Amino acid sequence: MKKTMSRREMLKAMAMGAAGVALAACGAPTAAPQATATTAVQNTPEPKQVTITWLQAPIWRFAPDNKTVLGAGSDAKGKDFVSRFEVANPNIKVEMQLVPWDQWGAKITTMFTSGQLSNVIYGQLTAARAQAGVFAPLDAYLTSAITDNWLTGVKQQFTFGGKVYGVPFLMNPSFMVLNQSSLETYGAAGIIQEVGADRSGLTFDMMTKYAQMYDDNKTRYLFGVPMDHGSIFYWMFGSWMEGWGVKNWNDDQSKWIQADNPNAVKAMQWLLDGANSGILPPAKSLPKWSDVDNFMWAKNLGMRYQWAGVNAELATAQDAGQADKDFKLFFVGPPHSADVKPFGFGMGASPYTVGVNSDASIVDASFKFANFLGTDDACMVSVFVEGAFPACKSGIAANKGQPLLQDPNVDWVMNTYMTSYPPEIPGENWNPNFNAKSQDGLSKLQPDQFTYFVQQLQSLMLGQKSAEAMLKEISDTVNAALG
Repeated sequence: MKKTMSRREMLKAMAMGAAGVALAACGAPTAAPQATATTAVQNTPEPKQVTITWLQAPIWRFAPDNKTVLGAGSDAKGKDFVSRFEVANPNIKVEMQLVPWDQWGAKITTMFTSGQLSNVIYGQLTAARAQAGVFAPLDAYLTSAITDNWLTGVKQQFTFGGKVYGVPFLMNPSFMVLNQSSLETYGAAGIIQEVGADRSGLTFDMMTKYAQMYDDNKTRYLFGVPMDHGSIFYWMFGSWMEGWGVKNWNDDQSKWIQADNPNAVKAMQWLLDGANSGILPPAKSLPKWSDVDNFMWAKNLGMRYQWAGVNAELATAQDAGQADKDFKLFFVGPPHSADVKPFGFGMGASPYTVGVNSDASIVDASFKFANFLGTDDACMVSVFVEGAFPACKSGIAANKGQPLLQDPNVDWVMNTYMTSYPPEIPGENWNPNFNAKSQDGLSKLQPDQFTYFVQQLQSLMLGQKSAEAMLKEISDTVNAALG
């Protein structure tokens, strides 16, 4: 029996008035023509019955009530979304394909290799795939009322070759999450004041300084990096490098230039030295994501890269007795060198895409469902409660008054980080987001681009390569893949 969370009052009081769904954006059924004095009433033909598939990663932890914890990988919300959509669109049946994270990469690779695409797909929009024609362009379905509801710049992010290939779903910015409870316990809370009022001042020198106060070099470490997770690519080779003033790509994203910058070696050497001096867990231990979680909730970790969804993870850990009830987190901008300006990270919107299909009725139904997922008020409340942010104006409005906004961290993300920080390097410094040729080449890295970079950083930590040798190998491999 699942239990209702006993957690912070703001989460207990989560308003669910948005559960009465507004479905207008999904399209209303065509009205039957009215009878006239001289003609018989003409019945509108029944809409064609269609079945569409929905490929989704397991991004939900809560039940549809947004209070009851079901745990990572729950399918309850997905089933609820499908049920409500089908009630409003009785001619459309949606078959959800929920793929566990440990199978997600292989599933995506197989799908695009085989050409057997799902009809509605969570994410996966790239310039290369748009150019290759695997996604259906959606311009014919997009009215000004729909696109005016999207946040500024989102339409441009999904436009390739003059056509729009995605429907925005969520924003999921990432940053550094400080373990305020632990830092206070072990005498390093000064870092919270030192980052400044806008929380942009975290530097690598500051991390070294406070590690000397915080670490015990045995069980407690200032900074945790999961060594088994694809985030290594976008955080450690993306945000971390950007903080050192290192650009991964040249201006037209046609060449990987990371190894050309001496600061790239300094950035990776800092991590290796830190893992050998107690700032990070021991290098050869290769801590997993779950290990970093455990360190965090046991107050044995000072900080880690994360998303705002860490709030939901904390609440789950508290309910399971893994974290103290008064546990405190503090969000700050990504770390950087003193000579590098602060920047935001992960500000691109995540879309739902529609697989190309020769059956127009399938594409039509798929767009309706994708647009429902990206605009329905209850879906947008779910996005926020699960720790991300709506990518449409109506979704933000649906969350006004949510107790979560009373959290200063959440307020900082919404009203400072997402609006006031200077923009990041295009493509978050790792993704050649506007160069289809480079995206295609990067996708051919083996076993896949994310696992490739995980393996490279592991080779550094295991002492198999120096930082310089690792970076050169990456550069040679990536540029060879680009042709």
